[in-house]
Amino acid sequence: MFKPKQIAPFFSMTPMQLSETLREIHVVYPLHQTPLGSFLLTEKDLSIIETYLKTKMLFGNKKLTLVHLKDYIERKREEEENVAPDWLHMIQSIS
Repeated sequence: MFKPKQIAPFFSMTPMQLSETLREIHVVYPLHQTPLGSFLLTEKDLSIIETYLKTKMLFGNKKLTLVHLKDYIERKREEEENVAPDWLHMIQSIS
C-alpha cells in the first residue's frame, strides 16, 4: 500500500526540493498535524504546480512550503470554478 512521505507542511524548501517531494508523494499528501485537513492533488493540478514552481524560481523566491502551495492551488481551483462559459456572459449582458 502506498504511504506518502511525511514531512512538515511548514518546512521551507527550494522550488527544486518541493518538486522532488511532490514527485515522491505522487498525488496524495495528508497534512495531519495542521488544521488544514487533507490536501489531495489531482492530475489537473500538475500544470498549476508547474506554473507555481516556475514563477517562484523566476522571481527568486528560494523558500516554499506545502502550505503556500496548497493555498495557491485552492485559489486557482476557485478561479476555475467561478469562470462561467462565454455564452452565459452573453445571455446575461443581453437580458
